[in-house]
Amino acid sequence: DFENQFVIDFPTLSKLEVSIISDKILANSNIVKIFHNAKFDIQFLWFHGMNICNVYDTMLAECILNAGKETEDGFYGLKSTCLRYCNYELDKEIRGIIHREGLSTRVIFYAAEDVKYLSKIKEVQHSKLIELELAKKDCQDIHTILGLENNAVLAFAEMEYNGMRL
Repeated sequence: DFENQFVIDFPTLSKLEVSIISDKILANSNIVKIFHNAKFDIQFLWFHGMNICNVYDTMLAECILNAGKETEDGFYGLKSTCLRYCNYELDKEIRGIIHREGLSTRVIFYAAEDVKYLSKIKEVQHSKLIELELAKKDCQDIHTILGLENNAVLAFAEMEYNGMRL
């Protein structure tokens, strides 16, 4: 269901709106922000003047769960991850033309659907990681592999954002 999803056209936001989203949601350490390939999204948010903390990256969690296993190309992508965890195949066809199409109905639906399953993926992954003693309830606990990865993604994003591609 899409009841709790919002698609925001960042370039149209006022400074006050950016500040509210940044301070009340993204920089709020009590709210977990779930991403798939968080490094990309974090840089986008910084570009639009937003701060962020308490990140959970479903792609990094999937890398931890499958470390050392042989996987096919695209295994860690959101489309494959969503299919494995939610038995739903995302339509990624529009991804390459979003910047040309703008916020059309099709793009808005794509954006909303792209995050629709992240909570379910996180829930299953996080349970498995806790069971394997690779995570604790607090997904930011730096004494766990998951916590280290979720904190390191911010540092890697900052290095790339400031000019070092990793």
